Amino acid sequence: MGQESIHALGPTGDKRWLLIVASQIETNAIAQGLGASPPSRQWQLQRCTDRFDIIMSGVGKANAAGATALAVNPERHCGVVSLGIGGALLDELGLPCVPVLSTVAGTACLFADEGIERDTGWSSIASLGFPPCAGLDDEPELGISCTPELIERMTHVVDQQGVIATVSTCSGTDAAAHATRARTGGVVEAMEGAAVGLAARRTWKEREGDGPAPFIELRAVSNATGSTGEAWQLKEALARLGQLVQVL
Repeated sequence: MGQESIHALGPTGDKRWLLIVASQIETNAIAQGLGASPPSRQWQLQRCTDRFDIIMSGVGKANAAGATALAVNPERHCGVVSLGIGGALLDELGLPCVPVLSTVAGTACLFADEGIERDTGWSSIASLGFPPCAGLDDEPELGISCTPELIERMTHVVDQQGVIATVSTCSGTDAAAHATRARTGGVVEAMEGAAVGLAARRTWKEREGDGPAPFIELRAVSNATGSTGEAWQLKEALARLGQLVQVL
């Protein structure tokens, strides 16, 4: 990631990017990468640098959606980034879809477990007539598309790109990892991205932002999912996260 990659998100003018980060350890790593002080409590919007605001949401969809809706403002922000660590899902051979300690930009963020489990299998909530993104134009049935321009800007900054699955229960068995992969086509799972994207798009629209909220999810892979997944390399993944934010 050379000099040409700096400010990969593009110029901000008099606005800043809003970073939504779940946990304290992720927030600390990102703030350290930016040479700034992290927020000390959840849902506290903080100006981090001239380019970034940051809010620590807390873990999970409800926290992420609430913090995003509270913080995002089209008059203050030029877009929203969901940022943190995640687990690599398994391919058909049982191997991680992306390497541990790689960085991944989402092409879409999809809800992986909003639905109903029957004896005959799982059905998404959207297939039952309750699409989570109803009323938003041109969004996937199960979630939110990341902004194409931002995906393109990440090409030379991250190691991989692909769908990121948003889960409430992480995949600690091979069966769960394969099920999440089958439902979403995801390469990585995390716990906030689709909720951040959905809240950002809805709130931006209600606050009369110009067009849909620019949005992307970025993850540093800390572990492989599944029964025999690699042990978490948490310290190293957080270091990758801090390095990534430096070139955004």
